[in-house]
Amino acid sequence: MIESDIDRALFIKFLHKTCGFKVLKDLVNGPIIIMDTWEAYHFARCFNFSQTYTFNYSELEENYLIYNFPHTNTKLNLEYKTHLDFQDIEFFTTPTKYIIPYEIKKSVNESYFGKKYNTNAINKILESNLKPQDCLITEIYLKTKGNSLENFLEYIACKIFIDKGYMVENQVFFRNLNFEIDIKIPDFGAYNFPEIQNMLIDYGFIDRGGFLYDLSFLRLRGRKKGKQLNDENDDFIVGEAKSASAGHKSYIDQVKNYYKGGFFHKFLQITPKNPRILYWFDYLDFNESGKVNHIIPEEQKVIHGKRQIDLLKEAIIQKIKFYLLQNLYFIELLDLIEEKPRTLFHLNTLIYNIRLDKVLDYLDDII
Repeated sequence: MIESDIDRALFIKFLHKTCGFKVLKDLVNGPIIIMDTWEAYHFARCFNFSQTYTFNYSELEENYLIYNFPHTNTKLNLEYKTHLDFQDIEFFTTPTKYIIPYEIKKSVNESYFGKKYNTNAINKILESNLKPQDCLITEIYLKTKGNSLENFLEYIACKIFIDKGYMVENQVFFRNLNFEIDIKIPDFGAYNFPEIQNMLIDYGFIDRGGFLYDLSFLRLRGRKKGKQLNDENDDFIVGEAKSASAGHKSYIDQVKNYYKGGFFHKFLQITPKNPRILYWFDYLDFNESGKVNHIIPEEQKVIHGKRQIDLLKEAIIQKIKFYLLQNLYFIELLDLIEEKPRTLFHLNTLIYNIRLDKVLDYLDDII
């Protein structure tokens, strides 16, 4: 547990010591982090692009697309009968990005919020001889409780559980995938389900764990080689992040909806300024050295139900299917569903009803 809010120094330490990223010293008012472009995309996407800014190109989600796959942040361009080619976006044309934590003495709600950058920040970047289009600024609001870095905590949690072999996502939405899953929007989800993951490994679409949405980039990133998971049981984890100190009662009141419904096996507490609140919570222990340790409780509490877990697994499989379909040109999607949609609603129904194994076999033939 740390005593102070996460500032620039701790931000750098956690990315270096826990995630293994290289530090470049004294470039833009101090040290910065270097990432390869795909990892920088993961980092920015955890922030939903709201607090991580780049320069000289439009945000990645703005591409005149008109069909949204439900709650996956992925889209299909019906009008132009093609999929979105991320290689055409300037962000992906260079191999390296620089993550620049930038401390701001205003709160997140003051007038600065919403601006893409300020003169001081870009001048410092230019003085360092970095290209602005290769830089991502992460704003740290020193007057806001917790410095408004919950998305940063979600990213750290994702990295830790990817290393453990889990498929992960942040800002988790399930309701429209299965209306019986009546939970709000947790900050973090991690899923270890060997049956489905081993199927994806067999096809070369994943090597172990990773961000769920990476399944939409198969045409860009190619096949992977991975070893089969040896786990026998599914393990679904839900988590909530708080960058500021949280009262025990208020935290419990917020998160009990996530675990009382019975849809997850475990709950993960992601609060660097709080000790573990309930004895059976999994807990990420942030310390001043920059290491984040996953603390597993000595005694587990059963919080899941078999029927609820089955519903959640069905919803996750739907998400996986939607991401996989993002690899198709529209004409290929029509070929896959083998029926001409009469309306957009009819298309939506056909997509929902496609079996996952059929999608995998089709992609195996074309990629």
